[in-house]
Amino acid sequence: CTVPYPAIIFSNMWGFLGLMSLQTTAGSLFSYFTSFGGTAAYIAWAAITFVQLRVRAAAKKQGIDAKEFPF
Repeated sequence: CTVPYPAIIFSNMWGFLGLMSLQTTAGSLFSYFTSFGGTAAYIAWAAITFVQLRVRAAAKKQGIDAKEFPF
């Protein structure tokens, strides 16, 4: 029996949105969501940069030149 974690998280987020709409105005709720989206984008780019640096360090340690990468 597997637990559908994405579905649980998704439904909980809708519940959280419903509770937030009772306490805040539509403009401030929109501001929260855009701020969250921007923060998520920065975290994603930081993760991409971190992984890229790790890949290059691993290639250097194995004697592979970074110019051989297809990207």
